[in-house]
Amino acid sequence: MNSGQLTKYVFTHQGCESCHTLSANYQLGLTDRGQQVSGKFEGCAGLLTAMNVVGELPSAERSPDEAQVAQRFQEFGCETCHQIVPGKMALTDYGMKMKSLHAPNCTTDTCCAVPRK
Repeated sequence: MNSGQLTKYVFTHQGCESCHTLSANYQLGLTDRGQQVSGKFEGCAGLLTAMNVVGELPSAERSPDEAQVAQRFQEFGCETCHQIVPGKMALTDYGMKMKSLHAPNCTTDTCCAVPRK
């Protein structure tokens, strides 16, 4: 699959469409459900940063807030493209294949930024 096909595959098969829309040029938007659940979401950059710390902790040692970070990371399908490597967030095989498409068209500052209230 090329990057576009892989992006559409992951979007469809990882449940992204329950919260996001995907335009023909791979810009993400939010569905009605996405708007509703985004209110307390820290955004992708915040979630990836938090998970980089939380992922180093054994599950039994996580606070309720840390457990919620790990749950969102899994629930939102982040592990499809992102993986924790000690000291940093790395990319999975899917993430590496989509990296060139993700960086210019789907940055954490644009597609996953949540309007702050």
